[in-house]
Amino acid sequence: MESKKRKISIRKILQTVLTLVLTGVGVFALQSANRLEKNKPLSGLDIQVYNSKDAGFIDADFVAEKILGSADKPVNGIQLSRLNLHQMETKLQSSPWISKAEVYADNEHKLYVRVWQRIPVVRLFTSNGNSYFLDKDLKEIPLSDKYSPLLPVVTNVPVLKDDSTEQALRGGIMHVVKTIQQHPFWNAQIAQIAVINRNEFELVPVLGQQRILLGDTSRLTEKLDDLFAFYQQVQNKIGWDRYKTIDLRFRDQIVASPALPWKAPVDRAINNIDWIKAVLGDAEPAPAPAAANSAAATPPR
Repeated sequence: MESKKRKISIRKILQTVLTLVLTGVGVFALQSANRLEKNKPLSGLDIQVYNSKDAGFIDADFVAEKILGSADKPVNGIQLSRLNLHQMETKLQSSPWISKAEVYADNEHKLYVRVWQRIPVVRLFTSNGNSYFLDKDLKEIPLSDKYSPLLPVVTNVPVLKDDSTEQALRGGIMHVVKTIQQHPFWNAQIAQIAVINRNEFELVPVLGQQRILLGDTSRLTEKLDDLFAFYQQVQNKIGWDRYKTIDLRFRDQIVASPALPWKAPVDRAINNIDWIKAVLGDAEPAPAPAAANSAAATPPR
């Protein structure tokens, strides 16, 4: 019995040893094959820069120079094992003009680079003379010698050090810009936006020389509707140079200077008037929603 047990134990030991040896050989073979594959030179480079119709900060040459050190460097002699693909992605995404980057290689040893640009929405000019763009995520984009888009302009932007205060101001700026862009008339009539008192805004019109005091971003659409009705009922009839200041900060009322307290009509429906056609051509703004009139102005907000 004992002899039989010994034979069985020796057999199991030999089987286990053989299995370990074969496994080790297999792992070594796979590692060697993988090493050989990685040591093969790249067969090509494919760079794609997305959002090129919406921005032109970077191109394929910029990307190649960023990851290879030169836009003209041949890739056929570069071994894949010498490239850190993750590090390449990180380096690309460190660019302020790039929002996302992907770098990978296929079985044919071709290197693929996919890059997404940041899209500027508005250009800001700060009170200390600097300038930069903001994208839809309120991220700062520096200016570029290669690309200068025509965008809404916001001036007198304060230089803030508090992140939460700065983000709140940027959010307010973006709200004003998008509201104006969504309306064809205001998109044509407002030439510039200025920041006053950090959280209030002033509009600079194309037609007329007035200061338009918008106040903060509360009731923004309503304020613009009141201004449109004022244009229709007053400004268009008595001329565009009569008033120096138009104050929209009061509810259901506009205060113009020289003195003219004007109450918004109960029905704010916008009718066609000649000067709108002069600005927009054949396009007409959509009717504004009706709102209740108020006999007295409420304090500015």
